[in-house]
Amino acid sequence: MSVQDFGSRKLRGASPVIDVVWLFTPILLTLPWLSEIKNGAHALLAGAAVVLASFMLTISVRRGFRPMLAMSSAFVLCWLILPSIYQLAHGVAAWEDTQVLSSGENVTLALALTPIAQVAVLVGYLGSSVRGSCQPRTDMKGSARVFSRLGVVLIGASAAILPYVVRMKGGFEVLFMPRDVQSNYGDPALDLGVSGGVTLYLVEFVPFSLSVAGTLLLIAEYRMPKRGRSIFVGLALVVGALLTWIYANPIANSRFVALATLGSLALAVLWPRSRAAGRLVVLIFSFVALLLYPLIRLISTSEENRTDMNVMSDPWLALASADFDGFQQVINMFEFVQDHGYSFGHYVLSALLVFVPRSIWPGKATPASIDVAANHGYSFTNLSLPPHAEIYMEAGLLGMLVVFFIVGRVWAWLDSRWSTNILWQPTVAFLALAQVGIIRGPLGSQMPVMMLTLLVLLAATRFALRADNLSLTDSGILDAGPVKTKIGICEEEKERIGRV
Repeated sequence: MSVQDFGSRKLRGASPVIDVVWLFTPILLTLPWLSEIKNGAHALLAGAAVVLASFMLTISVRRGFRPMLAMSSAFVLCWLILPSIYQLAHGVAAWEDTQVLSSGENVTLALALTPIAQVAVLVGYLGSSVRGSCQPRTDMKGSARVFSRLGVVLIGASAAILPYVVRMKGGFEVLFMPRDVQSNYGDPALDLGVSGGVTLYLVEFVPFSLSVAGTLLLIAEYRMPKRGRSIFVGLALVVGALLTWIYANPIANSRFVALATLGSLALAVLWPRSRAAGRLVVLIFSFVALLLYPLIRLISTSEENRTDMNVMSDPWLALASADFDGFQQVINMFEFVQDHGYSFGHYVLSALLVFVPRSIWPGKATPASIDVAANHGYSFTNLSLPPHAEIYMEAGLLGMLVVFFIVGRVWAWLDSRWSTNILWQPTVAFLALAQVGIIRGPLGSQMPVMMLTLLVLLAATRFALRADNLSLTDSGILDAGPVKTKIGICEEEKERIGRV
């Protein structure tokens, strides 16, 4: 099977047996740990979260691959739900803060908040209509022209910024040094916690945002109807991939930046769409999230700062390490709200306006996880804060339900475009993996990473649709080349995507 054909075989109907296995495997694997949780209510709530995550995973691969739902459900299960069960069953937590598990009511609230958010997403997702108008496949000349030209421009701009980035970082070799030693070489203006502002954004976020967006556009353009291929465009594609590696390599960047950029390029190249391909992607991703995720920190941390890294002696201990601190930060969030009340959007607004210097906005918030951790008494700041906890902290339970209901609807719409509209492939490929960083949180640390790339891809998609006189709901422009289809493809794709 070639790379272009990966995951493109026609679906002949979902297998109930495989669906049952896919649904119950996570539940059965967690039963031993659930049985060790002494508090029955806690075990019940944790089990409910596992059941919901398993159900969402089953939906995401039952009739074709739905990357938005699949990646989010898999990461929530592997990074948040399973570690919380392990920690409660064994009485251990990250940062050796075992007292946090004795918080009584807050532990119960933290366990309840996750399934509540899952239900809100499910209601939005399953209640969304994903039908598009059955338009005949176009020749896509206008779309291809937009993607190729804009892709080349973005990659060229990313290359032009490289000398400035090298100078601000303190040398080209610094781009491949662990993050915790880069501050010894770079300009002080590159510290988000200290300054923020245009300089930080231009050096840390703009370069890889331009390179990955441009490369994703050129990958999609390659799948459009065959025309005379430009050597220049092919060269730009190679340069874009190389620049993305330079700017977003996992040695010098967070795991989430590397996953969102390099991972989205791999997802776009493979373009998995079938049920079998989707299951394979989910299994590989789950392996990465559970096992490789804590190990990758080894290569991105200098040797003298490697603490809490005894996962090689007992891999399960990693579930109570600093890499899986999401559950206890949800507990700490409830403590923060009890002490200070709701924050009414201050942290989210600060995340969206990261480019505004603190000299202009002295009251701009630091990432929410820092304040939540400090309120609990932690002296360190590199902690997570899952979005359902942060939105609850900002807007309460009702606000969280509304936000996650909308997320479910948007995710359903994007998933429906993954297999049916090549123009949305760059956006979905990037967002499917960028959301992993958002799930880890906090928004103040993760939103700047994805915001510019996402805006550029959305703008490019809109321009491409206009170039071929298409609307946002047109779904009949699938498979520009690798998979042979007839003019009327909507019924075939409804069979592939299906409805639960």
